[in-house]
Amino acid sequence: MKKIQIYIFLTALVCISNVFSACEDEDNNSPKTPDSTEEWITNFLKTEYLWSDEVASKTPDNSSPENLFYSLLSLKDGKTKNGSHYYYSYIENNSTTKSINEESTYGFEFVLYNIVDNAEQPLGYYYARILYTLPGSPADSAGLKRGDWITKIAKQEITSNNYKELMGGAATKLSILKNMAIGQREEEVAIKASIPMDENPLLLDTILNVNNKNVGYLVYNHFKTGKGENTNDQTYDNEMIEIFKKFKNEKVSEFVLDLRYNGGGYLSSAQLLAGFLVPENNKDGIFCYLEDNKGKKEAYKFRNANYNLGLSRVFILVSNQTASASEAVINGLKPYMDVILIGNTTEGKNVGSIHETHNEWAIQPIVSRIYNKDNSTDYENGFTPEDKFFCNELNSSENNALRPLGDQREYMLSKALDVIKGDAPKKALASRSTIQRMKIEYNSIERKQENAVLIR
Repeated sequence: MKKIQIYIFLTALVCISNVFSACEDEDNNSPKTPDSTEEWITNFLKTEYLWSDEVASKTPDNSSPENLFYSLLSLKDGKTKNGSHYYYSYIENNSTTKSINEESTYGFEFVLYNIVDNAEQPLGYYYARILYTLPGSPADSAGLKRGDWITKIAKQEITSNNYKELMGGAATKLSILKNMAIGQREEEVAIKASIPMDENPLLLDTILNVNNKNVGYLVYNHFKTGKGENTNDQTYDNEMIEIFKKFKNEKVSEFVLDLRYNGGGYLSSAQLLAGFLVPENNKDGIFCYLEDNKGKKEAYKFRNANYNLGLSRVFILVSNQTASASEAVINGLKPYMDVILIGNTTEGKNVGSIHETHNEWAIQPIVSRIYNKDNSTDYENGFTPEDKFFCNELNSSENNALRPLGDQREYMLSKALDVIKGDAPKKALASRSTIQRMKIEYNSIERKQENAVLIR
């Protein structure tokens, strides 16, 4: 959803290029070819876009392919936040834009806090907190852990101008606090230069013994079939099958699915995951329907249920970064079983997109709306957990330690385990002053959110 901001930098260059090419066309008196990028964009949106009926009434901005694309989109596409509209559909120039899989990274995700005074006025500097690290990454090698606070980059305070240096760059030193207790001293940690990494979305899987029950736990961070951008690669889907084979063999009877950092991805991987979780007598049923701009619905079934766990309920950990295919799994399972959500309100992307290319350009427009078996699609405002399960790991003092994922005491996981034990969910404590004096400014997970469920 944030990709529209990335292309601000490209637009000026493309506009300049188009000005010169337009002058050249006028001098040569040569009309555009019928197969121009502009015609391809316009024709595709007029025929396939979910809100195609609005395209003809739009005023096209032909100054660049990006501007043309966005000028034809509907305001029903995406969301308006803080006075700005963010479209789910997007366009990119493949010759100048790197995919998330090609990014050079230190190998950690973080949330950025703006430090404020007691009157909630910004003090001009920031702290970053690590959410998780990737195995084998520079961050992992440096010993950085979930919950660590980063207070400085190369001995410089973190500001709005330099925080993106945490995404990747040259070898550097980070000032680290293990916790925010008064009197804690910073530790300077050397981290090697960032490297390209293809993140395995299956971050953690384990079996927890709770009251003599085997509880499966999976942290799944992206609905991704395999390595790179090649959808024919099934490496990660195959790994998921092996994980659920293990869960099945170990007689897992309760399951906690952690989607708090999952911004979506491919529909096919969502069908696969949901097929392991749906009650066994429904494993051949309808996962979802996709409805196109003509009102035609196509059914998609659960996939590969050889290692279906035979559950009657599932716990799903969610956050405001949970979106798209993650929400399709929640919606798709709801007609069949008790889906217990723990966390805070999800994004609310109930639409699907397709990826199309033309020369150096690629577009991913919204082309369908997603329904479950009961024809429900009413989660455009997100899924909100019940009050007793509503919590935010980034705000609560209970969670100041940000315990390791998979630790039975970890803030969100523990709430699911309390229910499995038969205990009442614990109420969140009031935030400590250290957290009260911080405002969340940015979450690095945002850049990984898919604009909609990827159909193909």
